[in-house]
Amino acid sequence: MTWAAAPGTFTWTDGSANWNTPTAWDLGSAPTSLDSAIIGDAATNTITIDSTTNIANLTLNGTNDTVAVISGGLLQATGTITINAGTLADTGGFAASQIIDNGVLNIITDATQTLNNTPLFLGGTLLVSAAFGIAGTLTLGPGEIVTQDGANALIASSIDNDQNAVINLGTIDANGGSMTIAPLNFFNQGSIDATGETLTIGYDNGAGMLGSWSNNGGTISNAASLIMDGSLATANIGIITGSGGITEAGLLDNTGGTLNAGSGTQLVTVTLTSGGMVGGGTIVDQGGGFVFSGGTLNNVTYQGPLELTNQAAQAIISNGLAVTGTGGSLPGTIDLTGAGASLNFATTETLDNVTVNIGNATSADVLQASFNGGSLVIGSSATIVSNDLGALATLAAGSGAALDLDGTLDAFSNGGTFTLADGGGTFTNDGSIIVSNGDTLNAATAIDAGTGNGTIDVGGGGVADFAGAVAGGEALVFTDTTGILTLHTPTSFAATIDNFAIGNTIDLAGIAADAATWLGGTLTISNAGGSVAALSLPGDYTDDLFNVAPDNTGGSQVTVTATCYAAGTRILTPRGEIAVERLREGDLVETISGRAQPVDWIGHRRVDFRRHPNRHRVLPVRIAAHAFGPDRPRRELLLSPDHAVFVEDVLIPIRHLINGTTVAQITRQAITYYHIELPRHDVLLANGMPAESYLEAGARDAFANGGGALQLHPDFAPPLDHYTILWEAQGYAPLVVTGAALERAREALARQAQDYSRLPRSRGAFSRRSAPAA
Repeated sequence: MTWAAAPGTFTWTDGSANWNTPTAWDLGSAPTSLDSAIIGDAATNTITIDSTTNIANLTLNGTNDTVAVISGGLLQATGTITINAGTLADTGGFAASQIIDNGVLNIITDATQTLNNTPLFLGGTLLVSAAFGIAGTLTLGPGEIVTQDGANALIASSIDNDQNAVINLGTIDANGGSMTIAPLNFFNQGSIDATGETLTIGYDNGAGMLGSWSNNGGTISNAASLIMDGSLATANIGIITGSGGITEAGLLDNTGGTLNAGSGTQLVTVTLTSGGMVGGGTIVDQGGGFVFSGGTLNNVTYQGPLELTNQAAQAIISNGLAVTGTGGSLPGTIDLTGAGASLNFATTETLDNVTVNIGNATSADVLQASFNGGSLVIGSSATIVSNDLGALATLAAGSGAALDLDGTLDAFSNGGTFTLADGGGTFTNDGSIIVSNGDTLNAATAIDAGTGNGTIDVGGGGVADFAGAVAGGEALVFTDTTGILTLHTPTSFAATIDNFAIGNTIDLAGIAADAATWLGGTLTISNAGGSVAALSLPGDYTDDLFNVAPDNTGGSQVTVTATCYAAGTRILTPRGEIAVERLREGDLVETISGRAQPVDWIGHRRVDFRRHPNRHRVLPVRIAAHAFGPDRPRRELLLSPDHAVFVEDVLIPIRHLINGTTVAQITRQAITYYHIELPRHDVLLANGMPAESYLEAGARDAFANGGGALQLHPDFAPPLDHYTILWEAQGYAPLVVTGAALERAREALARQAQDYSRLPRSRGAFSRRSAPAA
């Protein structure tokens, strides 16, 4: 049905009309006035306006209802326009108080439009449209108030015109729901109050097209969550107050600028999400300023700790990153410690003058170079540190990427694992890799040697585990007598092995071996006469014995041991304490098992450390008086490094308890070692300290009175295959070198060390003077 208006004014005299049937209404070209109209729920209802039309109240209820104000038309509302569904399209102009609920107010214009002093209640979409190439601008004047009416509201522009814009000089009152302000260009010079609201500002079509927006001269306040999309220059951030959190999902252009974020700033917390980017300039983080949930830092200087500490934190670095401390001081800090966090370098980069703390005990953190071509250089003044208990950390070079370590990688997380992952790229060590404190280096990728000839230091109970090749020019250095080197493909391990000493272990994972011999700087490990490994071992091991035994996991381990008392040590007997060198075979000694046992044999050997080629293997370990508690020991006690003491109901070789203060390895020109063998392996009291007796496993040739051929330079090392079997069958208590009992013993030793300053001299407080040595 079509109705054509006669010239003049059309008025519903009863003040309302209810159209509930499919109807098309053409109000014609003459001025028309409508008191009130309701378009119902029918399939199609259309009102076309092509002249000046005044209306008191207009309501659209039908999904397909349309009020079209075409060229030459003008809709002037004195009341409200309510759109519960349907479309209001305007190519002319209007002055109205309007309510848009789940509908669209479409302003189609080839010129600027202004809404001023016409309250707009928005629960649907306010859309600005114009033909391509024509600037369509809607200005919300100083007197305009746009109030959100409903859970969701949208202010947008047609996506096919990059010149459309909305300028807000008035007030946008959004509260209690979700509002998106995403015209292609948006300029807020008025106020936006978003109390309790999720407010999104900025246009992004998801295909690389970003609209620009500005808050310069405007205010945004009270948003529960402010999502910054599109493109925004930091100079145009304006005033943002009372924000419950800012999410950067677009481009924040900081070129040449300074962006302040964190505690005490208006950008209290900025969450950088996937697709978001901060480009250029300096970020000053006052503390907790950025939360990284994806997104990119592009050519940025980051002042203050860069923290990826939240779960699954992610950040991409491109085109340069400099990290400094407060005020620009060096070095800077990166905390990559959130469970499953990752820091991904997408372009060639040199990361220097920075400390990277990495790793957590839940899910490995990853620092990765992911670009194809180019290199990520960890500079000579950069340190990567993994130190949290049980921390898991990964360093990786993706396919086609080169990762070059010129600085330091320090893995000392007790019980943790630092992985050099095989991501398809290359890893070069020109710096220093340190593994200690019970941590494991899991080198799953090959390690190339650069021009700097890098080192890999292993000590403090650390394990260096190599699945890939290690190039010549690299040096693996045992820094004490507790490190373990594990090789899965020993034939591809070309690095030199320095300071291999008593207590250190070379483990051939999954490889059977039964003998090891040293000649001319090469340690050859063989099985049934055939070589399985030839390792570079500089030094002089001419007179040393290398012992090979199963590692209980299908492989083989090479190691040496020594277990002796120093002369002057006093052993408890039923007759009191007697110096070990004065005891004789048949004498009774007290044991902690509660029975006195006769001495079967006392081995002795004087060791001249000035002539010993590997003196660090056998230098004595000094235990200070009361190091393990009152009278344990009563006075200083000197033991050989692998002599086990009884603590925590287990036997622990003293080398595993060295702390550098109350238990320390010392230097001497010479010393005489003794060891006491009993009918049954037991624990003696030496200077009041529970320590093991001798367990014979084939090492008598190290002692002067062993009854056979004498080792020129003794290391007191029994064949480990016999030793392990004998210990399991005859040992007084479990022999422990890792695990909870060892950690408890270390912790107790550390607590006791704190009490030294309060011990009286009469109790034998810490002294640098050792017990007499023959």
